[in-house]
Amino acid sequence: MRYNADGSVEYIRNANIMVLNDLHITVTPPEGCRPVYLDDLFHMLEQARSYAVDNKVVETVFTGDLFHRTALPYRELTR
Repeated sequence: MRYNADGSVEYIRNANIMVLNDLHITVTPPEGCRPVYLDDLFHMLEQARSYAVDNKVVETVFTGDLFHRTALPYRELTR
């Protein structure tokens, strides 16, 4: 089911759904991770976006922890 901007509801059969789990976005790499951890995450998200476009993914669901810490300063995520 998808809600459209005009308020109508559209039922979708055989919809492609992509699930991304436990991204743990952080500027400082967690212990045991490579120094380019954040670059790797953004590269993975770009690959996921490309996959979604190529495979006509209708919905993307993020599960688990999106951020590694409770709060990240906005300036750390905008580069």
